Amino acid sequence: MESWRATLSALKSRGETDGPRVDAAESGLSYWRCHTALFREVERGTVDEALANKALDILTTRPRR
Repeated sequence: MESWRATLSALKSRGETDGPRVDAAESGLSYWRCHTALFREVERGTVDEALANKALDILTTRPRR
């Protein structure tokens, strides 16, 4: 997650606030935020690991609107 955050910061520091590279960095960061939150709940026992993996699969396979 840190590398996506660093990439996004570097892009924005150079004035690149939109475009495909910014979109990719934001998507990557969003994925890892979701991953971290879901698997924190898996560790606590409140979410089944298979369900968390299915949710992440859905996030990565659905087309963006």
